[in-house]
Amino acid sequence: MKIKKSELNELKKKARNSFSKSRKASKRKATSSTVTDVKDNYSFSKFLKGVHTGQWDEGSTEQRYFKKALEQDNEVKGGILVPTETSSEIIERLVNTAVVRTMPNVRILDMERDKMEIARIEDGPTTSWGGELETIDENDEIRFGSISLELKKNVIIYQISRELLMNANTSVDDIVIEEIAKEMAEEEDRVLLEGTGGPQPLGIYNNSQVSKLPVNGVVTFDHVTSAMYEVERKNLNINGWIGNHRDRQILRTIKDSDGRALLTHPSTAEGVKVDELYGNTAKWTNKVSKTLGSGSNESYMVGGDWSQLMIGQKPGLRIETTQEGGDAFAKDSVLIKVVRYIDATLRHPEGFTMLTGLKTS
Repeated sequence: MKIKKSELNELKKKARNSFSKSRKASKRKATSSTVTDVKDNYSFSKFLKGVHTGQWDEGSTEQRYFKKALEQDNEVKGGILVPTETSSEIIERLVNTAVVRTMPNVRILDMERDKMEIARIEDGPTTSWGGELETIDENDEIRFGSISLELKKNVIIYQISRELLMNANTSVDDIVIEEIAKEMAEEEDRVLLEGTGGPQPLGIYNNSQVSKLPVNGVVTFDHVTSAMYEVERKNLNINGWIGNHRDRQILRTIKDSDGRALLTHPSTAEGVKVDELYGNTAKWTNKVSKTLGSGSNESYMVGGDWSQLMIGQKPGLRIETTQEGGDAFAKDSVLIKVVRYIDATLRHPEGFTMLTGLKTS
């Protein structure tokens, strides 16, 4: 059974009226142990089942979370807020999977509004010298500008067996959360690197203000140092690289005169192996295309000062379920739609450069 939108709206109205008093009372009575017990007994897949069917086990933890979400929800965007416990875990797993947002010093901004203006200096101050009783020129060369983050709607569709959902329990939670987080991370990496702008963020590859150094062949370490100089001559420094696994393989076959690999991967303090290019973090993902160019066989590498990348995101996720979309009805499955809002911009695009036209020969 699927809850209708009109029924959901009526349920929202009743929930706000009926549970506002009990919510205040529960806040006064709650102890740390009861809060912990509620969290420990909560199941995301049971929550999804209740959202989908409108049927709850009387007094269940999931129903309390549902009512709490209704009380907190002041938006009219469809769906229901995902409980903080689940959205936080999804984002945590996203961070463990994503590449771009985990580059050194990337700035993550939580946005309460859909748009944020960020000031920046376009032209810095100048200095002058003067002796005693001499007129010193006034500095009127500082020019301020701004960049903006405007949240874009990202929708993830996840299909789950109806039978599995109807038998929801905590063992199903991990599967659902992991799959949603993985899909979110991969799509986020794709748009942050190659997004076309408009309804999605403008990716670094398509940013016309980011310099490009054409290679049109196999990448070498000389190309890497040339890209480093391209940024350094603007008084910035590359602190990380992102490329395709294909180019990683090419780089790690290059040896010095003593047969030592030039692409190193020392261990971090936690014992995790990480690739480095001239001491800077290097990460690899198949979300960097290798089918670019006229021959559909080119890739690229992007290096930059990643503290100049700003990612804006709206805290929390929204969720809807249906059996009517696509082939869900025929396959007796349920479609889960997860909605999040995100954007990204480069505060100083001159802090980035790309090696383009990378091939295997």
